[in-house]
Amino acid sequence: MTYKMTPEYQKVLTEMIGECWHENTIHIASGYRCLECGEVFLFKERIEKCNRRSFQTDSDMMKVFRWLVDNGKWLTFKNYTAQRIFISDSPIIFESATFDDHIYSWLFYDAERFNCLVAQCKMEGGV
Repeated sequence: MTYKMTPEYQKVLTEMIGECWHENTIHIASGYRCLECGEVFLFKERIEKCNRRSFQTDSDMMKVFRWLVDNGKWLTFKNYTAQRIFISDSPIIFESATFDDHIYSWLFYDAERFNCLVAQCKMEGGV
């Protein structure tokens, strides 16, 4: 199974970790103001490019991971992911290491995959 970050996933994750997506704005004399957080942008086009996380980097993955742990959602997400592994197109074969060792090495090796799974879990009401 391939995991690709989408704008929908980015929005879900951004809001989940408590940051603003800047979706609702009003025109003001000096540009545009976000109705959610109050940040001001000179041009409407800049809103989409403003400091939005790509959720494809290790630092973004750790921000999401810390949110899961701090909010007591890590175990729920881990169980969700374990179920996804066994129904994916290429299930993981466990040989010598424990289940947790496999799931952790598989999860944390690819930041985009990790964050896509968190977004999917969130959208399905899991976290």
